[in-house]
Amino acid sequence: MKRKKNIEIYFVLYLAALILLITKKDDIADIDIIVDESVRFGFILQPLKTNLNCRLAKDSSGINIISIDSLNTIFYYGDVSDVSFEFIVEDQSLNQQVSLTAENTNSNPYFRVSENPDKKSASFYWWPRFSENTNKSYLVTVIATASTQSENENIPSQLTQQTQFSLNIIYTDETFGTDPGVQIALGGNDTSRSFFQQPTIINSFVPSGEVRVSIYNKFVKKLAGQTWENEIFVDGVNLNNELLDEPIVFPSRQSKINGGFAGVKEIRDRKIVLSGITPNSGNMKVSINFTLKSNGKEYTEEFTVQPHVVGDPVYERQMYPEISYEIDPNLPFDAGVETRAVIKDGNEVIFRSDQGGKFTYIPYLSDTGKTLSLERYMNGELVGQKYAINILNYPNPEIRAVQYISENQMKVTTHSYGFVNGQPNYVDLEVDGEVYLSEDRGSIPQSRNRITHVQVFQFIRTGSQEVTFRAVDQRGRKSQQRNYKFDK
Repeated sequence: MKRKKNIEIYFVLYLAALILLITKKDDIADIDIIVDESVRFGFILQPLKTNLNCRLAKDSSGINIISIDSLNTIFYYGDVSDVSFEFIVEDQSLNQQVSLTAENTNSNPYFRVSENPDKKSASFYWWPRFSENTNKSYLVTVIATASTQSENENIPSQLTQQTQFSLNIIYTDETFGTDPGVQIALGGNDTSRSFFQQPTIINSFVPSGEVRVSIYNKFVKKLAGQTWENEIFVDGVNLNNELLDEPIVFPSRQSKINGGFAGVKEIRDRKIVLSGITPNSGNMKVSINFTLKSNGKEYTEEFTVQPHVVGDPVYERQMYPEISYEIDPNLPFDAGVETRAVIKDGNEVIFRSDQGGKFTYIPYLSDTGKTLSLERYMNGELVGQKYAINILNYPNPEIRAVQYISENQMKVTTHSYGFVNGQPNYVDLEVDGEVYLSEDRGSIPQSRNRITHVQVFQFIRTGSQEVTFRAVDQRGRKSQQRNYKFDK
């Protein structure tokens, strides 16, 4: 623990030195405190990305998405608790901004935020408005407030820290062209429409102007058998009263055979949400067809759903109590997807790993004889099947060999199994006969595996010709009884 604190102190000193290096000389005299209280007391924010870019192209069919980076993760570090986030998205060209928290995130159709206390992070999602037809940038300021656990009066009970990143909308066609490699300036030329205006629902709305249709994701990749979602955006009309009929969705016929499915989940003001089941194998082509009342036009869009097949977890099917085993859930890493692995005794979760990576599991002695289940989840959905783990009972100790050495001497090899209170479950010998008994610890052979303990004993006759003996382990379990007769 002491070593960890030293590392954190050096990290803070490194940040302070870095700030000194990038600060203008003329400004240094005006700075009394180089780092604020939050940094001094170890509360630091770190965004995973400094820019989220959406690259678009326009042609005769409308606006097409070339690529979009719609998720950013903001991590926090330090001995703090009760961390809450506020995200302020600012259009500096219009001097407008919107404030978002986990509680009010559903009030805006373009942004969503969530807090992830278990992973010491917050997530920011965005979906740009594409009707402006111009390059734009927005500044996102992240403000985090946390409580401290220290009883030191010099450390405040509340700390505040902030960081920033940008959102960029970049058109790459000839008309609105900006080279993808060129960084665009903040702001933009088109100030006629606010990015933060909420869509207004007017029942008597009659569309005028151009209708634009776009797909959130042309290529959806999901785990086989899991639920997928995609969105069709229709800009320029209100879908609540503009659809002539229910949209028709066509998944490819072969995908139905492979367990795939597609359908309409819901219709909102300006988008159609599609959902379905990812096929077990093979790509699934999904097309949607709908007609608008106002212009009588029929619109068709298409995208692909591809299954991501996940292999079986890597683990021991049979385990023994009080032995550590490594389990690899074999789950893919997918940013923004919550993964976890659990071990259950019936319906009760007795172990949980939230990272989705390899972990160590040690069965309890009370689990002996039980069949546990290993289950894997992504975003709350079961991945694959439930895998059985059989917790075996340790065998009784055994007399593995009785070896003749001389007419008055013999050697006995025993095997015992498992551990008791973390120590090897060694045996003692119960002997009926006049012999001198010693354990030959210096020549104990290597165990076959992690649960087997090998011991070697020597018998020297001191009286009777015949001896009876058996091994007794520390749990009181006994081997079968053996007899041995020395030479006359």
